[in-house]
Amino acid sequence: MKANALMTRWATIGLTLFLLVVLAGSVVRSTGSGMGCPDWPKCFGYLIPPTEMHQVNWHPEREYKRGQMIIHNGTLFVAKTSFTTGSMFATGNWEPYSKHNYANFVVHHTWIEFINRLIGALSGLPMLIVVGISWLKFRHRPIIPLLATSGLVILGLVAWLGKVVVDGHLIPGQITIHMLGALLLVFVMTSILGLVKEKYNYSLALPKSLKITAVGALVLTLLQILLGTQVREQMDEIMFYFKEVNRVHWIDQLDYMFYVHRSFSILLVLINGYVLLKIRQLQIWSNLHSLIAMFLGLEILIGIILAYGHMPGWAQPPHLVVSFLLFTMQALLVWRVLGAKSTNRPEVAG
Repeated sequence: MKANALMTRWATIGLTLFLLVVLAGSVVRSTGSGMGCPDWPKCFGYLIPPTEMHQVNWHPEREYKRGQMIIHNGTLFVAKTSFTTGSMFATGNWEPYSKHNYANFVVHHTWIEFINRLIGALSGLPMLIVVGISWLKFRHRPIIPLLATSGLVILGLVAWLGKVVVDGHLIPGQITIHMLGALLLVFVMTSILGLVKEKYNYSLALPKSLKITAVGALVLTLLQILLGTQVREQMDEIMFYFKEVNRVHWIDQLDYMFYVHRSFSILLVLINGYVLLKIRQLQIWSNLHSLIAMFLGLEILIGIILAYGHMPGWAQPPHLVVSFLLFTMQALLVWRVLGAKSTNRPEVAG
């Protein structure tokens, strides 16, 4: 198999898994499952998380392994060592979990969070393979192995930050940084695809001003996603306060960040619309441009449903995933236009 085709296959698998991680993470957030597993990387001290409440309750005459967790009298305890319990709870065998005081078990929350982590772990495999291929096959194009290696480093940092977020009981600011890491991972993998995928080996020559506008549209999408994450963090607090009722009043509780996010979407539509209109006028329209238009339209539609439909939970995951898909397509477009010389008479250079 040619090096380009091999790299394309594994980079596509990696990118797909990264997008699935984003979807799973959004489901975690919209269902309030972020603390479904109170520890990291295990879940209640198990490699395969519990499925019933009795598995996290204390029981007499039962064997426990070191690190396993129980909820006893409203407190989360960790086994200090491997032992078998007696007839009475012995505090000497346990220690309260010190990283946070969240002590609750909801089976679907636990498994939603576990699946999120599992997909995240699986995404590391294609990333490692991409790094290996890049250094073996693309050393003559150093930007590719450097991008791949930076992606592996970012993936490690995102995984570590996931642990920090759990240990800190979903610290708001760190959740936004976590999202930025996910965006960077998608950008790295998309950039690798843009550089090596055979169907993108041609460049899309555009006027310099339109190139700059296309890059600006990509940056605006990134900022819009981060603004949305800030709104999402506020919404988490509102959901916790209202306990899933009185949704009609949720929007009113948001501060200026929601209105900045909403107004920013207008700017995003205008700039992307301008780029797409110019490309249409230049008669160089392709499937990539159709996908950008489609994802932009879907994103706005779902945003309207969220804003005026009282924040339905089902709409939150697709809102985030579609924004990432839009970001991915824009990144591919940017790599294509930056690879060409600026021209007053655009054409597709083969």
